[in-house]
Formats: sequence, structure tokens, C-alpha cells
Amino acid sequence: MKSGNPITSEEQCRFENRLFMTAKVILTLTLVISLFSLASDVFLLLFAGILFSIFISSLAKGLSRITSLPYGWSVAITCLILISLLGILARTSAPGVAEQLEELTTKIPQALHKIKSQIQDYAWSEILFKEANPDKLMESGGQVFNRVTGAVSGLVGSIASFGIILFIGLYGAVEPKIYKKGFLHLFPFARRARIAQVTEEVGVTLQWWLIGKFISMATIGLFTTLGLWIMDIPLALILGLIAALLTFIPNIGPILSAIPAILLGLVENATLALHITLLYVAIQVVESYIITPLIQRKTVSLPPGLTLGAQVFLGVIFGILGVALATPLTAAALVITKRLYLEDTLGDIISETQEKEEVRQS
Repeated sequence: MKSGNPITSEEQCRFENRLFMTAKVILTLTLVISLFSLASDVFLLLFAGILFSIFISSLAKGLSRITSLPYGWSVAITCLILISLLGILARTSAPGVAEQLEELTTKIPQALHKIKSQIQDYAWSEILFKEANPDKLMESGGQVFNRVTGAVSGLVGSIASFGIILFIGLYGAVEPKIYKKGFLHLFPFARRARIAQVTEEVGVTLQWWLIGKFISMATIGLFTTLGLWIMDIPLALILGLIAALLTFIPNIGPILSAIPAILLGLVENATLALHITLLYVAIQVVESYIITPLIQRKTVSLPPGLTLGAQVFLGVIFGILGVALATPLTAAALVITKRLYLEDTLGDIISETQEKEEVRQS
């Protein structure tokens, strides 16, 4: 008996293919998340190394276009230039930065003690300082030894992680084609051209994200240092450097960078602390509503809510490194989702103009 609206074999085949692709995407995401949970530090260090590789490679390609030098020589010259600049900065600025950093580490506990003495007459101060009590710095010898041992262990781990990121980045920048070719061999031959296209787009996206982020970091650091120096705030250089570095972490970083400066202001008086707070707020407003939109015309635009959600999610699962790398990971994941799932699986066509309009409206 024939039905009124029979399903053709072509429609059934198309439906089965879409169902299979969706199941494959879900399975792939499940496996990726499982692998991340088992070896999160390894994957995050690998991704940080890839970011560093993209940074070196971008500079080398720019130098190669300007000078017509081979790419390999451009990488070598780029590395020599960066090492020279770091050496010059270390020789000229490191003593002052180290001195201010040491002074900051002594002044912050002093600021906490002074704030506690000023508000200890209020009933709510007991709750505030119950856990975060500056007097707990004076602990028994065993506790101090354990803390020092943990700090040394953390320092050694940080140096090792930095070394891993450095070598991954350098090896990836020197011979990127080898690693791209090896990565593409993980996929069926029929899909390699599309995977190569998406991989290239991810690389360009991360490249432009890095450019925009470095411009933003430099701007925030300069404005913060100048503003604090004009206000005659001590340790303006190190506070500006902290603000620049923490700008790498959107949303959360600017808040964390303001805390030391505000504490130092409270040591003097509440009015100075208020002025410092207003300075940081003004800089963030200028950066968020003027500088960032101008940068994002040429770089990468991400919805703020999505960025914050990714930071919270990755921070809970992977810790501080997950928070720091949440934004570039989100940018890469968006490209992969749009191209391999929305376009290839669901059949949507998303133009660049449409993407920017969706981000602007969000």
C-alpha cells in the first residue's frame, strides 16, 4: 500500500547524512572535552605554544614581505630582534621594575593592616577580615616552610611551562608546513582540503586577535602609567605594567589590575583611592568604547557575554591558565563551529558581513 507523501530515497539519504554528521560532531566534542579533562595542562600549553608560533610567524612573514628575504631567514632575524629588544628592556628597565615590585610586595600588606585598623571599629569588619587576615602572615615555622616550598615548586613549574611554550612556538614557526601536513593526515583524504581551509582561517583569526590584543595591552599600560604618574602615585611604572599584562584577560584582568593601586591609595586617604578608581574606570571606558571598536574593525570581534562565559567555564575546569586562554580558544572554536558545523553540516551560509553584524547587535 502506498502512502500519500512517500519519502524519496534521496531525502532519506540526505536526512541520514545530516544525522550522521551531527552525531559525529557531538561525539568529537565529547572526546575533545574528555581529553581536555584528562590532560588539560598539556593541551593548554600546546595551544599557548601555537599562539606564540603564530606570533613569531606573523612577524617573520611581514619581515619577509618587506625585505624579500626567505622565510627561514626572516624567522631567525625576527627572533634575534625580539631577544635584542628584551635584552635592552631588561638592562634599562629591569632594575627599576624589580625595585618597584619589591616595594609593592611590602606595601600591600602594610596597606591591608592600615585599612584594617581604620575600619576595625565597625561590626562588619570582623566578617571581612575573618578569612583574609593580614596577621595570618605571621604563621608558625612549619607553615611558612610549607608555603615557601610550594612557592618554589610553583616557580619551577612556571619556568618549565614557559620553556615548553617557547620551544613549541619556535619549532612551529620555523617549519609550520610540516606540522600542518601532519595534522591534515589525521583526516580522510576527501576532507583534507576543507580542513586545511578552516585551519588557515583559524590561524588568521588568532593572528588578528593577537595584533588587537597587543595594541590594547600597550594602550592600557601607557595610559595607566601616565595617569598614575600625573597623580603622583608611587610605583606608577610597575602598576602600569601589571595593568598591561592583565589586559590579556578581558573582563576579569582590568578589575584585578586596579586592586593594588586602589589599596595603595587607601593608605593615604579615601579621596585618593576614589581618584585612582575613577582613573581606571575612565581608561577602561575609553578602551572599551573607542579603542577596541577601532581595533576590531580590522581584527576579531567576540560577543562579550560569550567571552565571559568561556572564561568562567574554562576557569572552573582548568584554572588560571584556562581563564587566560579562554578568549583565543573561543575565537578559534567559533571559526570551527561556523565552518564545519553550521555550514558543512547544517548547510547555512554565513558571510563576513553577517558575522560582524551579529556581533555588533549582541
